[in-house]
Amino acid sequence: MKIIEKIAKRNLDSRSTRPACIAFLGDSMTQGCFEIYAVSDSSLETVYEEKYSYGEYLKERLYELFPRSSIVCVNAGISGDTAKGGLARLERDVLSFSPDLTIVCFGLNDCGGGDAALDAYAADLKKIISALKNAGGEVILMTPNTAADHLSVRVANEAAPFVKNCTKDVVRLVGDGVLDRYAAAARKVAADLNVPVCDLYARWKKMNGYGVDTTELLANRANHPSRSMNRLTADMLLEVMLNN
Repeated sequence: MKIIEKIAKRNLDSRSTRPACIAFLGDSMTQGCFEIYAVSDSSLETVYEEKYSYGEYLKERLYELFPRSSIVCVNAGISGDTAKGGLARLERDVLSFSPDLTIVCFGLNDCGGGDAALDAYAADLKKIISALKNAGGEVILMTPNTAADHLSVRVANEAAPFVKNCTKDVVRLVGDGVLDRYAAAARKVAADLNVPVCDLYARWKKMNGYGVDTTELLANRANHPSRSMNRLTADMLLEVMLNN
C-alpha cells in the first residue's frame, strides 16, 4: 500500500515527506472498550483504555519496523456507534485530518437492526468508503470480531441482571446468524468498491471451528475483544498493509 511506502520513505529520510496519518473509524471495538458493568437497572458503563486498542498496537508494530518514521493515529471509534453514525461524523472525525489510510470497521452494533437494516448498513459503508477514496486516501474495510455464541458462566453467575440480559440479546443475534450476514455484506461492499479486507470475522470463526471458546476471548464476554486479542487484530492489519 502507498502508506507503507510513505512510512518507509520517512523512516529513511525524515525531511522527505510529512508524517503518515492513519485513522480508525468504528465503534467500541475500535475505541478501546473492554469490560462492562451495570450502573443502574437500565444503563451500562464500559472500561475504556485506548492504549490497549488495536490502533495503538498497530502503531507499535509499525514503529518496530520503521523506528525513525513519524506516524499520526486518529482513533475515531465511538462506543455504540454504527455505520450510519460513522458516516454522519466522517468529515469531523476523519476527513478533517486528511488521513493517508482509514481503517473502517462496523457491524457489532448495526446487526441489532436485524436483516431489515442490512441493506442500509451496506449502503452506509459504501458512502463512507467512497468519500474516503474521493478524498485521496486509502481504505481497509475490516470485518468485526465474532460476538458471544453462548452465555458465559462468568456472566451467568456474576453479572448484574441488566448485563446478563444485554449479553443474552447478543447471543441470540449470533445464534440467528445475523452477525454472519453483516460480515458477508461488508465483504461484498469491499469487493464492489475494490478495497482490501481485513477479515477478522473469518479468523475468529475459524478459531471457533477448531474448538476455541471465542466467547472467553471477549473482555466483556459479549462483543469486546480482550486486550491481548487486539494484538491479533493489529498483526492482521499489518499483513494487509504489507501485502496490498
